[in-house]
Order: sequence, then structure tokens, then C-alpha cells
Amino acid sequence: MASPLDIQFDKNVNVYNAIACQAISTETLNASESTTVEGKGYEILRAIGSGNVNTKITFNYGLQNGDTQEKQVTKSFSLNIE
Repeated sequence: MASPLDIQFDKNVNVYNAIACQAISTETLNASESTTVEGKGYEILRAIGSGNVNTKITFNYGLQNGDTQEKQVTKSFSLNIE
């Protein structure tokens, strides 16, 4: 199983792979509950330049209602690396 989070940058950020624990944890949430989700523990993100960067984050999840199809939500935004 892969990380539930994926992040992509259009420029100024390099992604390096590192050795890390690949343990998987799952959380079951009821309505109005929240939890912290960790990204890919083997990726190190390093800024290589300043300026405005377009970023896209995708969160993959599943529901415990008999539906086995994976769901996802994606959010795009811009940030300034100084």
C-alpha cells in the first residue's frame, strides 16, 4: 500500500528518496472526527530556487460502507519559496 498523500511541484523543488520505515497505519473515523496523516516517509523535499511554485496535493482514502473503490481529493494552490 502506498502513502495516502502525494504532492507535486511544477518547479523549484527536488524530491529525493531516502530509506525509511514503510509501516502502514490506518485510522477509522466517525463523523466530525479528525486525524493526522503522514506523507511518504521516504521522500525528502528540498527547495532549489526561490519564487512562486504551483503545488498539487492528492489525498487517497477509502470508506467502510461496503464500497471497495478508492476515493481521492486533490487540491491545487500556489506558494512562494523565499
